[in-house]
Amino acid sequence: MKRITVKHAPDLDRFFPESIPSRVKITTGDGKSFVKEVRYAKGEFQNPLSWEEILQKFNALVPSSLLEEKRRKNLVETIQNLEKVEDIKELTALLDEAAE
Repeated sequence: MKRITVKHAPDLDRFFPESIPSRVKITTGDGKSFVKEVRYAKGEFQNPLSWEEILQKFNALVPSSLLEEKRRKNLVETIQNLEKVEDIKELTALLDEAAE
């Protein structure tokens, strides 16, 4: 943490409020610099997560001790096919089971 410095970049203000861009600059011990700038953070509407990234996040945040494999699979499949769900109670029942 002692090596991290946060600075305001006034040149990025022109993109606000459409986006909240960020710039990261890494300077190595030998003096080399690497810069990466993004207008939209990963997960924003304009830069959405892929289905695989969503699953990775879900699996990281919901441990198997909290949701058994069969329920986890049913929940993921239902969400993946949400447009085919005729009654939202199908989803809420799975969520209710997950909360038990």
